[in-house]
Amino acid sequence: NSTDTHNKVTKTGDKKALQEIIRRYDSLINNLPGIVYRCKNNRNWDMEFISKGCKQLTGYSAEDFINGNINFTSITLQEDHEQIWNNTQKSLKLIESFNLEYRIKTKKGQLKYLWEQGEGVFDGNGKLIAIEGYITDITSQKKAEQALRANEAKTKALLEAIPDIMYIQDYDSNYLDFYVPDSKNINIPLEKIIGKNMKDILPPKLFKKVREAQEKTIKDRCLQLVEYSQSINDEIRYFEARIVPLNNHSLLTIIRDKTEAQVKEISLKTKRNALASASNGIIITDAKQTGLPIIYCNNAFEKITGYTEEEVLGRNCQFLQNDDRDQKEIGIIKNAITNAEPCNVVLRNYKKNGELFWNDVTITPIHNEVN
Repeated sequence: NSTDTHNKVTKTGDKKALQEIIRRYDSLINNLPGIVYRCKNNRNWDMEFISKGCKQLTGYSAEDFINGNINFTSITLQEDHEQIWNNTQKSLKLIESFNLEYRIKTKKGQLKYLWEQGEGVFDGNGKLIAIEGYITDITSQKKAEQALRANEAKTKALLEAIPDIMYIQDYDSNYLDFYVPDSKNINIPLEKIIGKNMKDILPPKLFKKVREAQEKTIKDRCLQLVEYSQSINDEIRYFEARIVPLNNHSLLTIIRDKTEAQVKEISLKTKRNALASASNGIIITDAKQTGLPIIYCNNAFEKITGYTEEEVLGRNCQFLQNDDRDQKEIGIIKNAITNAEPCNVVLRNYKKNGELFWNDVTITPIHNEVN
């Protein structure tokens, strides 16, 4: 009758609609860039359902997993087995979803990193009957993280090996980042510098000097050098700041502590001034070079001999004897030089104008740190 016919048509339509829904879900699931699965809660994670995405991710087909030819435990790295099992069981016990990261070896032996999210499926009595979830490939992200960590470790090692202070500022002189290997080189704690403006950190006179260099760096896009001294912990310390453009909105400044070098330079200048002011003629020769060339003479030497500094530098001091070389004292001097020993003799020497003068010569060897 008409009622039975209508019911049959309706049932046929419902079946077709259901089949269409199933087809759409299958198409969606099997085209996801990963794996949708349903498995048993056992050590092999035996699959009851696994989407076709497993082929691209693991190299094995869905049939391989469903038929038991392969399982996830066998392709997962041994070191990751326990953390996967323990984390999964803990979440299932608490009836919570779980997140996992682990490594597998594909059918071709390629190492891949996977991320998985899943949850337990329970019956009406609260009994666990299966696990359902989703697995995706995170190899690219993991390799990027590893590269970043490697670069960070390399940067950290380089920074620790460099004795210089380094900081980054924006174009308005606000501190964006700061690295200092030795806290004795700054007056205030590092945590109080980041975010502050340089004018609130440096003394006004120094701020003006550094700021002018920064403005020139910004304008000319080239390195600027600033030398300055600053009192730190009641000690005058000397610094050299190199300011360079880092990008279109920030500057990098590298500060080197020049205190030790500056102190040595001051000491050297003092010694040079003392030598230059001495009333006795003084010359210094380089014993490391053939011929012992003169590398320094003071004002008194120029006055006594009549020779200027330009005329004696690079020459052996024997020129002062002219042709009067038959002096036993010359042999004494040569022997002392050969044995790096001091000596004192009186020589006949001749001034630039040829005038003879008696020269009371004292030779003192100067040894370097190695010797």
